Amino acid sequence: MKEFLSSFVEKIFHPLLMPLYGMALPFLYTDVYFVSISQSFRFFLLIATATFILPTMIDIFIRLAKGKWSLANKPALALVPYAVSALGSLLLLYFFFRIGLPLWYLSLLLAPMVVILATIVLHYFWNASQILLGIGGILGSMMCVCYFVKGENPFILFIFLFLAGGFVGSFQLSSGKHSKTQVYGSFVVGWFLAFATVFLSIYLFYLLH
Repeated sequence: MKEFLSSFVEKIFHPLLMPLYGMALPFLYTDVYFVSISQSFRFFLLIATATFILPTMIDIFIRLAKGKWSLANKPALALVPYAVSALGSLLLLYFFFRIGLPLWYLSLLLAPMVVILATIVLHYFWNASQILLGIGGILGSMMCVCYFVKGENPFILFIFLFLAGGFVGSFQLSSGKHSKTQVYGSFVVGWFLAFATVFLSIYLFYLLH
């Protein structure tokens, strides 16, 4: 049962979903909103397609091709979906900036991109927990926005994210997938990178205005 729940939590907190969560959560906990439901749907569908759906389809294609291509056996190919998601986030950032979305809100898309790029880099010399990088990133970006921009304190959300991270981390420790340093370090690195990215973006936003 614990293994099933852990697998379920890992899927819903997959790092590739971080951009979508980061852009969606302010709609629940701040005064950000669109005029119509159809606008909201198109907005989030665009984010999901560029940062999750397309990378996931590429990942499925690579997995199906394993054994047929010699290149498909290289571990680096597992990082291709993350690179595609980061590129999608970059293109979305440019597009959203051109249409005039606030810089502090765009930082919620920039933060996941930074964490995803960190995931790619860490893959080569440290067995980091990708899921805890993602959970820590979501928590860090939301804490920064809620405390420094909107003056909100969605403690239920924060408690939920801490519990989700603790649950996944405990299972990864008990299953031997990661060491304590990798589990705790991944969560802290994800939190710090996302928090710092959003904080610096907020600082730049107010500096320019």
